Amino acid sequence: MDEVSAKGGGSVTLYTARRTGISVAEALSAQVVRDGVALLMTPSSYAVGKVVADTCVSADGHTLDLSDVFDARVFSPDIELRWHAGADAGRAVALSEQQLTIPGWEPGQRDDVARAPGSIEGYLLWGERVEPIGDGWVRSHSGRVPPVDVPAAAARPGNSVRLDVVEYVTSDAHGNVAVCEERLCGFTVQAGVSGGAR
Repeated sequence: MDEVSAKGGGSVTLYTARRTGISVAEALSAQVVRDGVALLMTPSSYAVGKVVADTCVSADGHTLDLSDVFDARVFSPDIELRWHAGADAGRAVALSEQQLTIPGWEPGQRDDVARAPGSIEGYLLWGERVEPIGDGWVRSHSGRVPPVDVPAAAARPGNSVRLDVVEYVTSDAHGNVAVCEERLCGFTVQAGVSGGAR
């Protein structure tokens, strides 16, 4: 790990908390992530919401329907909650560099990782035009896909929106280094490049 640490952001401990047999609504009500962002996947849509208490709201302030969600990633700068539907309601895992104590959840940790070089990386959202739409939300426009509303700081003409991630690396017995984990941590408005696929 010393070799990885020298190239990356230093060794860290990743703490986890897991629970099975839990619905997405129950996972949110555990308030693992407070004041965060939710990416919610259903068979017919992909929604972005702000976490408000134990639910999620859209850019227009409406509560998002969670009944058809089969996959969710909910995050703030310090923690990410992942939930996936299963035969037993679903399973959830929280991931953070800070120790996690969530009643009824099984704790764990991983000590063999380091932050990747560059620490926070990201994925550009589709859109050639980004505009503020009020109350901490921006809309990313593209001629190829419908507009995407995301909670982010105010934008200016020519800005793009990036989904920020922290990548963690580990090395094997031969010294090969690979990304072993990625934690979502927020959206950033940045100048310059327009978004495409990454």
